[in-house]
This record gives sequence, structure tokens and C-alpha cells, in this order.
Amino acid sequence: MREVTVAAVQMRPVLNEMEENLVRMADYIAKICGSQKVDIIVFPELITTGYECGVRFTDLAQRIPGASV
Repeated sequence: MREVTVAAVQMRPVLNEMEENLVRMADYIAKICGSQKVDIIVFPELITTGYECGVRFTDLAQRIPGASV
């Protein structure tokens, strides 16, 4: 069995700001990959939009494939 190294990111998303959250995620990915060898980087669920999308829920939904899918 192969050993797998996983990095977990804990970050607070900016509510309803998908582009800003994707940029911040990319920064975390670059920092992690620049400092250690990992196979998988995991982020919290709903990290791209935040947890309370409210009426913007359908506006923030993405088709597959999409910017974050």
C-alpha cells in the first residue's frame, strides 16, 4: 500500500466572494506545495462561497466543469 500525504487547510471564506476565495485557495496551495511534498490538499466544504449564500445561492452555483469544479 502506498503512503499518501494530506494537507488540510483551515480558512474562513469571504461570504459570496467566489473569486476572492479561489485566489486565497491558490495562495494556500502555492505555499503548501512550496514547503512540503503532498499528494492531496483538502479545503472545508462550501469554501468557495461561504456557508450563507441566501438569495445568491443560484447565482453562485457552477456548472460542471466550472472554475472550482
